[in-house]
Amino acid sequence: MASSAHDRRTSQQTANSVDPLTPDIICKVAEQLPPNDVACGLKLASQVLAAPLRGLYRTVHLQHPTNPDLPCEPWPGPHFVSHWGRPEPWRALTLRQRRRVLGLAAASGDAASLDIALAHCGASAGEAVVPPAAAGSIPALERLLQLPGGRDCVFEAACAAAGAGQLHVLQWLHRRPDYRAALDNVVSRRCVMEAAARGRQDAVIEWLLQQDLVTCQNKDARTWVMVAAALGCKPVLSRAFPAMLRWHHRHTSVLPSFVYGCTLSELQQHFDAIVDTPEELYQLPLGLYVSVAAASPASDWLQRVEYLEQRWAAATAGRRGTADDDNYHQKRLRSPWLHITVSSETYTTLKTPPDYIQRLEALVARGYTLDCTALAAAADGTTDLGILQWLLDEQDFRPADNPYVLRGLCDEASLAGLHMLWARGIITDHQLFDAISSRDGISWRERRLEPEAVGALVDGMEGGNNAAGWGFLFGAAAERGMPLALLRALHERRGAAIDLGAMVRGGCSVEALEWARHALQGAAATEQVSDCSLSTKELWAAACAGNFDAADWLCDRGLVSSAAQQQPAGGGGTAAPLGAEWVVAQVEATVEMTVYKRRAAMVGLAWWRQRAGQEKLSPEQEKRISRVVLEAKR
Repeated sequence: MASSAHDRRTSQQTANSVDPLTPDIICKVAEQLPPNDVACGLKLASQVLAAPLRGLYRTVHLQHPTNPDLPCEPWPGPHFVSHWGRPEPWRALTLRQRRRVLGLAAASGDAASLDIALAHCGASAGEAVVPPAAAGSIPALERLLQLPGGRDCVFEAACAAAGAGQLHVLQWLHRRPDYRAALDNVVSRRCVMEAAARGRQDAVIEWLLQQDLVTCQNKDARTWVMVAAALGCKPVLSRAFPAMLRWHHRHTSVLPSFVYGCTLSELQQHFDAIVDTPEELYQLPLGLYVSVAAASPASDWLQRVEYLEQRWAAATAGRRGTADDDNYHQKRLRSPWLHITVSSETYTTLKTPPDYIQRLEALVARGYTLDCTALAAAADGTTDLGILQWLLDEQDFRPADNPYVLRGLCDEASLAGLHMLWARGIITDHQLFDAISSRDGISWRERRLEPEAVGALVDGMEGGNNAAGWGFLFGAAAERGMPLALLRALHERRGAAIDLGAMVRGGCSVEALEWARHALQGAAATEQVSDCSLSTKELWAAACAGNFDAADWLCDRGLVSSAAQQQPAGGGGTAAPLGAEWVVAQVEATVEMTVYKRRAAMVGLAWWRQRAGQEKLSPEQEKRISRVVLEAKR
């Protein structure tokens, strides 16, 4: 009894201590807490606290995606300054990592951290503008935009701000005439809208519409429809779709985007306007659109399939099909990804739904057949090797039976996909290295090379008797700025030749460059290689790419070949490597090139001015540079 009376008194004291909190104060307190803490803690503390929050905070989020562009909270300002205020930690970072640290310091709101990062990063702004834009920090963003190359990154900053819902940053960029120019073309506007749509930032989209920055009232309306439909952006779609009907006659090219990204009701609402006649529908391959529905992130994908089947059945009523019919009677599931990205012009990596394999199995049970070759290549393109494994293990996919199929799959596969085919004995060592070294280097190195796959290949293959193949792989890895440990393994365990130029182009760390120098100089002593220096063109390329640390390192180590002196791009005569006249000639040579080349040259010029010391441009040379600057601003 005594214990019960004590509990009642304690409960009464707790209630009395909470009573002074008004409902408005309780709601404001809840807004400052993580939603899960309110749902699982604050609302359960007492009835007084729960009453103003009734109907709110009813969902507990077991997993919530984080924005990798934002710094941690709380920001460890003093510890950051202590650690990163020395040159040693920066030596181990690649160019991309140095810019990332700079961007996170800028987004932190700590001025001391930003000062330290600016002093040591040894790089132009580049993608470092993304974190402060996503964090909404205009002062820090403005500082980065004033760096060499910063003004060339306004577009990236605008997209980051739009995706994060930082409307005030986007408005600030548009108010500045020198920044707004980078956002006034159609492609930039579409990409900013796309970023806002992906981030589900309705306020940003509404502002873009109010400012007439979504220009749907012209012949570009169909593209806007494709993008808006694929991303499920209803406000833009409602404006662009009527314009498309006015400007265009055939509309079936937008159907994949509607099937993929819009709601089922929106698909049903617009279907008849997209497909004018049953005859037109009959000519379209049902399997393609069913494939897109199966890849949709929506949970009602099967209802979409059923709706499509009903529409095709109505269009084919009374028609006599054959076994070779490419339309309704050939229900063949194809690659959905290419049709989604090309039709919507949203060229980003699309993730497969978590239950994508189960969806394909359900469609096979409904009588559909699989185009295993196309699905395997497409699945590998989304980096989901589980689908490739499923096709090989459970769908009796045997690419080795047809050399043309195997070659096509190897041409499209990522390195991880090639490794899987090799590990299963489907392709030989020779076929693997042939596939690696014979493909389009640029696109493959940018999109299809993963450090984990390179490491697995180094660890899994016995012997290293394909010097050319391993050498190509080293160059591809170096141009991606991959870790030093991986480059060392390729060289020391597989005999890959070191490509110092590729390492500089890829922004490898200074630590990695030092390792490469010692290794090449050791090989030169035994006459295994002749020289490890680079040309002035390669030094200039590093400077123009904003990799100032690498450019300084090449100069400090004397690795710029004096024999590489070249004619000035503007005419006769010779000039010392990276002398004033040589640099001016390189800048002038970009006048006939793209605007990006001209702007990159300005970044290189900024590095040269810092590096040149006592050497200055003459007034006449400054005038020549000014003319190029005016061209770059157009």
